[in-house]
Amino acid sequence: MKSARRRIDVNLEELDQVLDSALEAPLSEADHDKLEDTLHAMAALLVRSRNTEKTSEVVGKPEDAESGTETQADNNTSPAPGHGRNGADAFGGARRVNIKHQKLTHGDRCPECGKGNVYGQKEPKVLVRVIGQAPLTATVYSLERLRCGACGQLFTAQEPEGVGPDKYDETAAAMIAQLKYGAGTPFNRLEQLESQMGIPLPAATQWEIVEEAAQPLKPARDELIRQAAQGTVVHNDDTGMRVLMLQRDPKDERTGARRREIDVVLVWRLDRWGRSVADLLATLQELEHLGVGFVSLTEALDLPTPAGRAMAGLLAVFAAFEREVLGERVRAGLAHARLNGKRLGRPATATMHADRVRKLRRSGLSKSEIARRLNIGRTSVRRILDERT
Repeated sequence: MKSARRRIDVNLEELDQVLDSALEAPLSEADHDKLEDTLHAMAALLVRSRNTEKTSEVVGKPEDAESGTETQADNNTSPAPGHGRNGADAFGGARRVNIKHQKLTHGDRCPECGKGNVYGQKEPKVLVRVIGQAPLTATVYSLERLRCGACGQLFTAQEPEGVGPDKYDETAAAMIAQLKYGAGTPFNRLEQLESQMGIPLPAATQWEIVEEAAQPLKPARDELIRQAAQGTVVHNDDTGMRVLMLQRDPKDERTGARRREIDVVLVWRLDRWGRSVADLLATLQELEHLGVGFVSLTEALDLPTPAGRAMAGLLAVFAAFEREVLGERVRAGLAHARLNGKRLGRPATATMHADRVRKLRRSGLSKSEIARRLNIGRTSVRRILDERT
């Protein structure tokens, strides 16, 4: 902390007398101190206070730079406001904690001087503290249980207020969906991250949570799909059939390439358009003859160009080869499993508990609690109950 400068009362006449006396005899100690304090006060007023540690402020600017035209132009430009850091108002999603003074309240006597009263300020002092935590956190509640020694009745403590019946509440579903579809974090990667933080969250569980939370949004999604399907210029087809040969009803309002109602065909991958090299080349030639463009997003191909057509032929050959090899491997693996007596297909785990699911549901348990007790998914519980109804 800087020491406060001693206040002195000096006028010009006294300074003139001190200087005149210095010509005749040495200065006295009082006149020396008065002249020294006056010079220090004047120097402090002339020097501009420095509130930054930039090199240009500490070292100063060169003399030749001050005379340059560029420096003059920079001096005329007003600096950008702000210091580049985020203030407390920028943390809109942060938790706000109001802390009262531990010893003083509004209107108390000042403990420093003892003369005045203290009053609350309009703007409090703000501290921002950022902590690290897992994207999804968990809280374990240990509810005390007491058992009667005579009748054996069990008494369990009531859960705290605000604790819902589901293990994963709506905020967990929203965070998983935001990380997956908003930030592009795969389920497996989120599972690994949560496991490192001590919160087990399997990828299959994440899918079930998001699937159940997406049910109320399905009508809005279907309406968006319906509106998006009204486009008449660019069409995206993700089927393996030959769209050009598809015969539609004359009353069908959808468009076709042969009717000159399509400008560009947009596909996700090249193998989604043709399942063989011959089929792919035939349809591409027909599109070129009709004047319809063809764009593949994954391979970044633009078929109207010669280089795009050449690359499409090469990729089609390798894609066909890859599908054939993959098919042979799958068929060989299935045959080997059958020879070893292994049952193929998904095991019927949930249907084995159908009766117990309905019985627990009639007893008043929630779907999440039933899934936890039987160690099956909540989607399976909901499907079994829907089939009964």
